[in-house]
Amino acid sequence: MIYYYLAGLLGYALMIGSVVCFLVYVAMLVSITNFFGNEHAYKIILACFIVGVMFFQLRSLVVDFISEHVFKSGVRMPGTILAAEQCGEQGGDKDKWYQLLVELRPPDGTPVEQTVYIEQLFKACATAWLKQGANVFVKYSPGMRLAIIDHEDAFQRLHAGPQFSPRRR
Repeated sequence: MIYYYLAGLLGYALMIGSVVCFLVYVAMLVSITNFFGNEHAYKIILACFIVGVMFFQLRSLVVDFISEHVFKSGVRMPGTILAAEQCGEQGGDKDKWYQLLVELRPPDGTPVEQTVYIEQLFKACATAWLKQGANVFVKYSPGMRLAIIDHEDAFQRLHAGPQFSPRRR
């Protein structure tokens, strides 16, 4: 999880910093006479912006790795969907992102938090069963406090949303 936060922080810092530097650079070009600029400074600003974008791409890869880890090593347990809402689409197959609130029911009495928030990608056909009150199987990682739905219509892909928020912990 620390890599997710670091990639986001560095991405924001580099992108915001490069935009501010670019604006200062342009302001100096406009306001100072005989200031012809420096091509080297311009290249550094552009490189920082591109590296910032690359950190956001890295953050997406980290979310995919975390999703796969939760799916492979999480504890499988039944749960009940308390709330389900479609929050977007992706791809040509009309796959859908859903926000779910799931109540966990550990079979062996393992102490876990009672409800988990999940933002996950599902196939379009999942709309038929993804409703409030539906019983599902969930892979839950107590160490990360993340969960993912274990179903043939569910992709092993979480969304980088509120479930990764440090306030949730």
